[in-house]
Amino acid sequence: MRTRLGLILIGAVALTAVAAGPAAAASAATTTPPADYGARVNCNYKVIEGGKYGWTQAKLKTFGVKPPTLYSSTSGRQTVGWRFYVERNLDQEDGSWKVTYRSPIQKRTATQSTAASFDPMQVEVALPKNVEDESFVFYHVTLVMFVYNKKGSIVSRTTYLMPTMHWMVTRRDNDTEDYCPGIAKQYFDGPFSVAS
Repeated sequence: MRTRLGLILIGAVALTAVAAGPAAAASAATTTPPADYGARVNCNYKVIEGGKYGWTQAKLKTFGVKPPTLYSSTSGRQTVGWRFYVERNLDQEDGSWKVTYRSPIQKRTATQSTAASFDPMQVEVALPKNVEDESFVFYHVTLVMFVYNKKGSIVSRTTYLMPTMHWMVTRRDNDTEDYCPGIAKQYFDGPFSVAS
């Protein structure tokens, strides 16, 4: 698994920088955030080749991101926010990761006992055409979470690389990984017939 970009804050104590270790211990009055902050990334694929033994090749079409569960880090109501960004690597062995999409920031209010009511977000994927094999194009998703003060200024910004991407092929989970390839392939021991 790729190195996580740091573990975090929200619902524990407000941090002024990205934390380097596990989330700080929460006070008795706060609610500890769930694993991965309650967020989930679905990599939604469209089958482009299939046969009697099942699909053999599927193309990445969209990312669907379930929002994190964020609480106030102080007593009373507090504004929190989140966004996600997508990074792409054209060659996992030698290539670098480049940001290809940044979502808008959603802001909501939360308390120490009631999480912010965020909406899920998604983005379509346009695979590059100037690569030899689109199955070697890799993507991953990073969450960015914010805590604001009463004047609307950011007092804490937390970045978290999602460690598990859920492949969704024809609406069912197929696999999980910390990135999703542009083209997912499935192989079978026996012969198969590709549908026309």
